[in-house]
Amino acid sequence: MIQISENRFKLAIKSLQSESAYDNFINKVQQKLNDYRSNKVVIYSNDEKKILTSSEKADINRIKEYKIKNSTFCYQYLEIIKDIKNLVCLNPFKLNGLINKINAISISCKEIVKKQFLNDIEELLDYKNFRKKVIPLFYNLLGIKVCVYCNAQHTIFLRGAGLGRYQADHNVAKSTYPFLAITLSNLYPTCNNCNHLKSKSPLDFKLYYKIKSKQINYIAYLEEKDIVAFVSGNFDESKLSIKFRDVPDDFKNTIRPLEIYENHTDYAADLIKKKIIYNKTYKDSLTKDFQELFPSNTKGAHNKQLFDRLIYGSSLEEDDIHKRVFSKLNIDIMNQLDQLSPDKLKY
Repeated sequence: MIQISENRFKLAIKSLQSESAYDNFINKVQQKLNDYRSNKVVIYSNDEKKILTSSEKADINRIKEYKIKNSTFCYQYLEIIKDIKNLVCLNPFKLNGLINKINAISISCKEIVKKQFLNDIEELLDYKNFRKKVIPLFYNLLGIKVCVYCNAQHTIFLRGAGLGRYQADHNVAKSTYPFLAITLSNLYPTCNNCNHLKSKSPLDFKLYYKIKSKQINYIAYLEEKDIVAFVSGNFDESKLSIKFRDVPDDFKNTIRPLEIYENHTDYAADLIKKKIIYNKTYKDSLTKDFQELFPSNTKGAHNKQLFDRLIYGSSLEEDDIHKRVFSKLNIDIMNQLDQLSPDKLKY
């Protein structure tokens, strides 16, 4: 549950709109939707007819030439989603408003017409092609390389192979609202494990935040007594236990972060060792001996961000959490270790 600022989302969208793959997709799907709005006729496949009752089959015969535009529900639905560009680039804080508009439409057609119509919408929006052509571009522009739920696995796209090591989790299920299948603010970059665990379960978590309304992210920590015992040599790293504060129950029970991180206590053990080894004196000597690797800033101090990245595997800056796995764990544990009195870290 690592959030991203709304401004970062807007910048990524702005850059995406200059990409030819994005333009090609928008133009193609917009044309398909326009054609559908003006010409579409409801026709059911033979496979669908086989599972319908005789009464429903009779209904199909009566509406076989039924025009979508003659259904108030379908017409109003299409009016709301008619602009594909706006649908794809919808601001995350306007998403609920769009859902409310759809929910407010009175259902004036038969259920079988509605079902076929929603199936048509999902097909028209061409999510499969969107996932292949547009989503990787957007996640790259957003700077996302790891799962926003667990921060323990990569979410990257292998351009040469045309394959992705990521999943796009529909925060609001596309089975309920198919028009959100290609709404980028509804597609959360996750690993396969987290996407599978979540499935269609709703989580009380919004990926994007406004500057003044950031949610509290879960905090990883170790028991202080365990740290002291480990440093003194009376505690094996396998006995360390990574715990979390401020984890909502739905996230704890669905994504199961405790179970994920219990397999990675060695990371926490390494952080404790590095905290002891890389004290200020040793850091200063390294920056002096390897000035080209650790260039000083304008005030003469070593480049902390670069130093942390080389030593700890991440920069220990919140803005970089989405770039490397376990960055959140590194930041939280190092913050905890920084607050401990030096005598508790004497080796």
